[in-house]
Amino acid sequence: MATTPCLLETREQDDSGRMTQQTPFDDGNALAAAAESGNVEIVEFLIECGASVDVVDDRGGTPLIRAAANGHVEVVKLLVNCGADVDLVNTGGYTPLVYAALTRHTDVVAALLEAGADVDKLGPSGTTALRIACESDLSDVVTLLLKYGANKDFTDAAGATPLMIASEHNHELVVAALLKYGANVDKQDRDARTALLIASFRGYLEVVKLLLESGASVDLENNDGNNPLMCAALHGYVALASLLLDRDADIDMSNGQGWTPLMFAVLGGQDDIVSLLVARGAKLDKQRSDGATALHIACEDGRLDVARLLIEKGASVGMTKNGGDSPLMAAVTAGHVQVATMLVKWGADVNVVNKKCWTPLMKAAERGHTHLVEALLSLAAAANFQRPNGATALNIACEHGHFDVVVTLVNYGASVDLADNEGYTPLITAAQMGYSDIVQFLVTRNANLNARLPSGGTALLTAVWHKRLAAVRVLLDNGADTSLCGDYQNWSPLIAASFSGYTDFVQLIYERTPSYTEPSSEKPNCSAENSDSVDSASNSAFVSIAVDQKHRNGDTALRIACDQGQMKVVEGLLGSTDDVNLPDARGWTPLMTAAANGDINIVAALISKGADTTAKLTNGSTSLMIASQSGHLSVVRLLLHVGASTDIVDTAGCSPLARAAANQHADVVRLLADYGADVNLADNAGYTPLILASVAGYIDVIEILLKAGADANKTGPEGATALRIASELERLDVVTILIEYGASVDLADASAAIDKRHPVGGPALLTACFHGNLDVAKVLVEKGASLDLGNEDGNTPLICAAANGHEALAKLLLESGAVVDQANNQSWTPVMFAVLGNHLAIVSLLVERGANLAKQRPDGATAFRIAWEEGHLDIARLLVASDSSISKTKRESSNPAMREATYQAPSSAPDLRIFLKGAVVGGILAVLAYYTCLRKK
Repeated sequence: MATTPCLLETREQDDSGRMTQQTPFDDGNALAAAAESGNVEIVEFLIECGASVDVVDDRGGTPLIRAAANGHVEVVKLLVNCGADVDLVNTGGYTPLVYAALTRHTDVVAALLEAGADVDKLGPSGTTALRIACESDLSDVVTLLLKYGANKDFTDAAGATPLMIASEHNHELVVAALLKYGANVDKQDRDARTALLIASFRGYLEVVKLLLESGASVDLENNDGNNPLMCAALHGYVALASLLLDRDADIDMSNGQGWTPLMFAVLGGQDDIVSLLVARGAKLDKQRSDGATALHIACEDGRLDVARLLIEKGASVGMTKNGGDSPLMAAVTAGHVQVATMLVKWGADVNVVNKKCWTPLMKAAERGHTHLVEALLSLAAAANFQRPNGATALNIACEHGHFDVVVTLVNYGASVDLADNEGYTPLITAAQMGYSDIVQFLVTRNANLNARLPSGGTALLTAVWHKRLAAVRVLLDNGADTSLCGDYQNWSPLIAASFSGYTDFVQLIYERTPSYTEPSSEKPNCSAENSDSVDSASNSAFVSIAVDQKHRNGDTALRIACDQGQMKVVEGLLGSTDDVNLPDARGWTPLMTAAANGDINIVAALISKGADTTAKLTNGSTSLMIASQSGHLSVVRLLLHVGASTDIVDTAGCSPLARAAANQHADVVRLLADYGADVNLADNAGYTPLILASVAGYIDVIEILLKAGADANKTGPEGATALRIASELERLDVVTILIEYGASVDLADASAAIDKRHPVGGPALLTACFHGNLDVAKVLVEKGASLDLGNEDGNTPLICAAANGHEALAKLLLESGAVVDQANNQSWTPVMFAVLGNHLAIVSLLVERGANLAKQRPDGATAFRIAWEEGHLDIARLLVASDSSISKTKRESSNPAMREATYQAPSSAPDLRIFLKGAVVGGILAVLAYYTCLRKK
């Protein structure tokens, strides 16, 4: 018979009925439950019956821990008197004392300490009962633990002491108790924090008072150099800061980065603290390690009132940081107009430069602070001041695209043609960056359209090279000279656009180019070769030499024209190109691009010029694959007509037919099949076109493939068939048509079960049952699917239905003749799976159909034991009511008392005592009755 777990000791009887032999309990759940409920009498009785007082229950605890955690002091005393180990930890590492402290049961704490519990025994992460009590604000428990000698200065893994913990949580009474027992008030944690610093950071005034009264060092720093006064200053604790100052805290002490309490107060926006520190004599111009003063910080954060207070009290407006930035530069960088204006009015130099020769106006222009730019200009900022590289505020604004700033600067007299040392004027800069609105504004303000760079480049050439179409259009509309050559290869704008493959630019510039262009006499001149190129361009919109050479962006004019569907441009380029197959940087040829867009006319034109239909992308895709995937039927037909291979595959093994099938392009699938494409060709993962279409549920594609000879039973990934996949995805119409065309309903794939709860693989019916697909299962059963055919782990369709709670499926299978007790390879039966999943209705159905409840797993477990282990009481009652053999034990064939106990458990401890003595103590029903009793109590 199967071994069942019991909670009570089993005693054998001799002929006279006396108990003679004791068998230890299998686990400690009964005693633990009694201890947890606080029933002294039951605990005492169970111990009399031989229960171990230190046994660990299935939750990892001991009876003493259960009693201590629930505050049952009498049970605790009883267990201790019976020899329970007061320091035995649970599986989590906690002692009864820790649990008693955590749950605030002072009387239990006292009882355990009186019994000799180790007051400093460590739990997980180095915690102790004292630390937990401090954290939980249990002052009475803390006092009791300290009285019994708890280590008041014990440190955890982070170096924190109980005093730090209590201070951090503002537990005044606990702090007072610790200090009374002599806790080290200046002990520091791993970050060198003291209890005073921690309390100051939190703003706990009363705790700070207690610590100071006990002699805490007022200026002791942490590892960052921060002290209590800095913490109070940063967070605005006025009373606390005043208290610290009264205790002689160093008002100007700085941390490792040079921050003082005054700086922290400014940073935190604590005006009252700033006033307090200034009134107490804090140094206003003390500098951080980077040279910043408190005034710098106030200006950076836009704190106008604080900045004004500091200046009024004597802070210098001219002190600079290490990089030369003044408070004015700090305010300007952050965009604080009022602060900047106030600083200038208090004497700050509006044109002061930092070490990089930036003025406040330049910085405001860079950041796009229009109102600041206007304010600074109105305060006499120099609009045309140049940095050593020649850059002005206007050039900087053009570079960053700040239109409003540009307008403001020009309105205040900034020169629109003042170039930097590299020759860049504001117009050329804006053109290069593509800011067409700025280009238009500068042109209207008479900026020189044809100003030259040292290389000969102009704003127009620069805009062309950088592909700034809108800027090019503005420059051309305003008369920019298209004949000026320069920059790379000393080309004109037209040739630069042509060689770069910018077809839009070519057309736009060509329309503005005179029929005959006289080479410019300006230096540097275009070469004779380039002049010929320009001349030839006058007869055609396209340059005839090397038009399709790759340009710096890795593309060609022909491919771009194909992408944009510009048939006329394509025709013009094909008339002069040397290679129609030159790809872009990604490997896309013009033919691939046209095929992807479905442009049959461009595809035909390219093929007529010798476009390569076999060219591949890096992933192996051809033009035919691309067109098939996109469903462009006419393009596919043309490519097939000129000999494109139907069965060529990409790097993933995917054919044109597979791509068309996966994307539901039925007409393309039919056409490819008519041209002889292999309908059973699988990709590298094993997917055939039929499986791909089945996964997606494309019934029209599936029918075409099947009519074309697709093998309905060909296996795919891990041996899965199209039918099994369709069954899993509940595609009823797909299942029906696959069976119609010969798919085997019993063909199993190669996959085995992952575990007993989640079977995979196997025949289609098993898959449908696992996923609860009733309609699919009905079709499969009607078509003759084997009801009991399982996967490699032996899991059957009925097991899958039972395990996953699919009642209607289970009923279908049983009514169709499925074997009710067929077990898997691990001897799990359908009823065991149903019990495990707590599926009461399915258990009832299986029992009605004659399920054998006495069947056992290799470990001896029955369905009833599984119900008990999982706590499924309703199912347990059903099983007991259905099979009286469950009450049989190893020594007793029948036990009416135990069977009756399932339904009428004793309602009191004395009744339980009588019941247990009158029944076989080790039976499983006694356990069930016992728990029922506890629940009622």
